[in-house]
Amino acid sequence: MKYFIQGKGAVQLSQNEFIAKGGEGEIYGKDDTIYKIYLDPSKMIPEAKIRELQALMRPNILKPGAIISDPKNKPVGFCMDWIKDTIPLCKFFTNDFRNRVGVTDDSTAELTENMKDTIQFVHQSSCLIVDGNEFNYLVNGKDLITPFFIDVDSYQTPNFPATAIMPSIRDWHSKSFSALTDWFSFAVIACQLFVGIHPFKGSHPDYKKNDLERRMKDNISIFNPKVRVPPTARDFSKIPSEYLAWFIDLFEKGKRLAPPKSAGQLVIMIPKITVIQSTDNFEISLLKEFENDLLWYFRYAGMNIAAVQKKIFMDKTGYSVPPATDIVFTTKMQTPVFASISDGYLKLSAIGKSLVPFADMKAQDKMIVNNALYVRHEGNLIEMNIDDVGDKVLAVVKNVWNIMPHSAEIFAGLLYQSVLGKPYLVIPLPKKDGASVCIIKAVPELENCRIIDAKHDSGVCILIAFKENAYRRVVLKFDEQYDNYDCRITENIDPGTVNFITLDNGIVISIHDDGALEIFSKRADKPDVNLIRDPDIDASMRLCKDANKVLFFKGNKLYSLSMVKTKK
Repeated sequence: MKYFIQGKGAVQLSQNEFIAKGGEGEIYGKDDTIYKIYLDPSKMIPEAKIRELQALMRPNILKPGAIISDPKNKPVGFCMDWIKDTIPLCKFFTNDFRNRVGVTDDSTAELTENMKDTIQFVHQSSCLIVDGNEFNYLVNGKDLITPFFIDVDSYQTPNFPATAIMPSIRDWHSKSFSALTDWFSFAVIACQLFVGIHPFKGSHPDYKKNDLERRMKDNISIFNPKVRVPPTARDFSKIPSEYLAWFIDLFEKGKRLAPPKSAGQLVIMIPKITVIQSTDNFEISLLKEFENDLLWYFRYAGMNIAAVQKKIFMDKTGYSVPPATDIVFTTKMQTPVFASISDGYLKLSAIGKSLVPFADMKAQDKMIVNNALYVRHEGNLIEMNIDDVGDKVLAVVKNVWNIMPHSAEIFAGLLYQSVLGKPYLVIPLPKKDGASVCIIKAVPELENCRIIDAKHDSGVCILIAFKENAYRRVVLKFDEQYDNYDCRITENIDPGTVNFITLDNGIVISIHDDGALEIFSKRADKPDVNLIRDPDIDASMRLCKDANKVLFFKGNKLYSLSMVKTKK
């Protein structure tokens, strides 16, 4: 559709520029500009408020700019700067993401301090953020410490009060918005950055699981001695000393204070040694111990393939690699090839062989599916063919599929994309012999959802999505042709990462963020679900497999897991 930009002329926006759709409007991106088009023009932000927001002159505050009009000269939206290569802040809460990309305690403290400094600037400019929830921040994907403030049109300015706020960051002790309520919201987010859990989550004997509002009103936080936090939460020693004292004042004592001037020191603590052993329900055996915490593990061609921070092991041999490096093997000789992305380009290196030179390939993201490398760049999903040619390795493009340039995001084994607000899953199915296929499937159940994490494995997809101020788990089981699927949704879950495997025999094992272990068949005609709660099973046990054997790793140790055989 054709629009007109104040002082700049016309612009044509189509589905190729589409990024996302929210409750208020649609977001498009073109060149270095974001265009927000309101679904209901009557809800368009007033021009006077845009003028007041111009006081927020910082490059990491993506404030509204030029007004967008439709062909009838009616204001329908506004422009903003487009900062690319960013990551949603909520991903920084989870251990899996932090470990994969190299987020450290020090970088977390620096990111948090940079957020604090920007919020202080907002307040000095006579504005309030009000709804500073985890979805209203992005982080620079290169340095991992620079925050970007988005949805700035919802800020409170001197003449335009804000009205909406997400319940999970709301200060329920205050009846109006102020700098202190902004700081309370920031403290909730900062706590999750440091330890990966909302300060009013965990379990307390006197409160129900989702009794968040009452816990916040009663000042019963994770720092209360009666509250038990899940094993996936990071140790409180990860919180700098001054922030820890501030959190206790806010969340436990009900005080309302601005944040500390400096973060303080991290308290060095001796790590707690947890011995994992068999339970009444499961037989657990230690298989292998690595030098550092595991990031992932799988078996291939009789070898144990495992990754720790900046190193990949093949059996006993370790190779130094950049963060977020994957490995594939050539078909003919099983030559290992490392794949990483650096400065927006795909980088490949083979062990023991040189690579036939290939043209630089731009890449925004990548994934490995059944020993096939897929690369995403703008509107293309590219399957690479990597194989031996004499004493060298040759990498060439095998298949290319069109995807949405700006709204597609890679997860484990699939992409999620929004086509003008309609949700689709893109599932590549590689084949060694013959043409690979790529399933593009509409999933209406995901409409108006933000996808936090997702995984596809052998016809089963599990997604964690956010909708209407709550997180949900969506389980999809496809038939063999991927024509139809069975959908099961669990509402009001704790945010976390997808943790499941599909064994070669079709049995699916999943561990929820609350520690419940779920067993079901991948077949849609077998709907039964077996849910087991065992006090010694928790979400920090990251599932992996070897054919029909269930494995998991925790920390630097790899284990096998099997059901205890009942005696007749």
